[in-house]
Amino acid sequence: MAQKLSDYYQGEHIELPSKQLFKQIRNEMMRKDYESLKLGGGCSRADWLAIKYGVCKRQALNILREDGVGLEGEPVQTALELQS
Repeated sequence: MAQKLSDYYQGEHIELPSKQLFKQIRNEMMRKDYESLKLGGGCSRADWLAIKYGVCKRQALNILREDGVGLEGEPVQTALELQS
């Protein structure tokens, strides 16, 4: 992708958004996807999001938890609450 950008802009100075901005966008997309997903199918919603966005399940749960997204029905969330 970097080579394609370089070829297209042929030496012009370009500015790319920061990595943090990409993470914020990804996290917002994950939260919206989580709310729109249905339970069932043998895979938790957090498992599905982790696969889709290339993160581990724990990171997916942490991202969802940051914004106060309800994690009812997530097996790992229930286990973590029992340990507290």
